[in-house]
Amino acid sequence: MHFKYCKHILPLFFLLLFSCTTKKTITFETLEPATKTISPSLKKMLLVYSPDNLRMRMYINDNDSLVYMFNNSTQEFFPEYFNVFTEKNTAVGKFQSVDSMSFMGEFNSVVAQWLCDDNKADGLIYIDKFYMAALFYELYGLDAATKGKYYMENLFKSGIKIFNGRTGNFTHDFSMEGKWGFYEKKLPEDTVADNYPDLIKNISSYVADSSFSYISPYWKTNQRKIVVTENSGFKTAWKMAGENKWDEALAEWKKYENCKSKRVRNFALYNMAVYFEYIDNLAKADSLMSVVNAETKSPLFIKYQKTLSRRFVDRRVLKVQMGN
Repeated sequence: MHFKYCKHILPLFFLLLFSCTTKKTITFETLEPATKTISPSLKKMLLVYSPDNLRMRMYINDNDSLVYMFNNSTQEFFPEYFNVFTEKNTAVGKFQSVDSMSFMGEFNSVVAQWLCDDNKADGLIYIDKFYMAALFYELYGLDAATKGKYYMENLFKSGIKIFNGRTGNFTHDFSMEGKWGFYEKKLPEDTVADNYPDLIKNISSYVADSSFSYISPYWKTNQRKIVVTENSGFKTAWKMAGENKWDEALAEWKKYENCKSKRVRNFALYNMAVYFEYIDNLAKADSLMSVVNAETKSPLFIKYQKTLSRRFVDRRVLKVQMGN
C-alpha cells in the first residue's frame, strides 16, 4: 500500500526538486512497468549510464518534457529525474560541471587517459556522454545540435572511431541525412524492449532489426575500464582554457607530445592547434594540423584542410565557450 502511493509521490517530489534547480521544468507521466512498452508519444531515445553502473535508456518526447528510464537489470520502465544534471559522479569519468568547457575537458581527459594507458586500443571510446550532453543542452535552452556537432567534430579529429548502429560499422561518419543520428532519429511507436539484454550480446541482429539508429561503442564483449585521475593533463588543460589561461593550458597539452600512442599525440597537437586558433595565430594552428594530417592520412583531416575557413567547425562556438 505504501509503495503504491510512493511511486506516485516520489516523481512529484523529484519534479519539485528539479524545478528549483533548472531553468526548464521537467514533467513526468506514469508508465506501467508491467507493459514494458514505450509510450507512442515517445519519439527520441538517449542512452545513459547511472552512477550505480546500471545501463539504462532514457526516452523523451518531442518537446523534451517527458523522461523515462529503462533499468536493464530489472527490465522495468520508471519515471525519474536523472541525476547527471545534479550529481558529479557518473559511471564513466566524472561530469563535474554543467558548463560546456568543463564537459569538453572531462571528455578529452577520458580519451587521453584511456589511450595512453592502452597503446593497443582499437580506437573505441565511450560515447554516452554525448547523449547526456545533448539532452542537457536541450533542456537548458541551448543549441544542442550545434554543441553536439562541435564535440563530435572534435572527437573525429582525435582519430577515434565510433560504432554506427545504422550501418553496423565502426566509422567516422556519425551523421544521418545531414542530422546527428543519436539525437534526431525517431523511434518506432510502441517499441517492445523485452529482449534488450540479448541485444547487448548480439549487436548485429539489433542493428538489422532496429528501425532507429542506436549508436554506442560499448558492449560487454569489449568492456574496458576507464579511470580518469584528478590531475589528468587534458582535463587540467581545458579547465585552464575555460579560465582563459591559455598559456598554462598549452603547457599541459605539450606534455602529451611524446606520448607513445600516436592517437594521443595527435590529439594533443589538435588541442594545441585549437589554442593557436583561438589567439589568432592561424599559421601555427595550420602547421600543427599539417603534422596531424601527415601522420593520420585521414580523409577527415584532408577534408578539414579544405575547409579551414570554417575554423574547427564553428569558431563562434569556441568563442562563446570561452566567454568572449
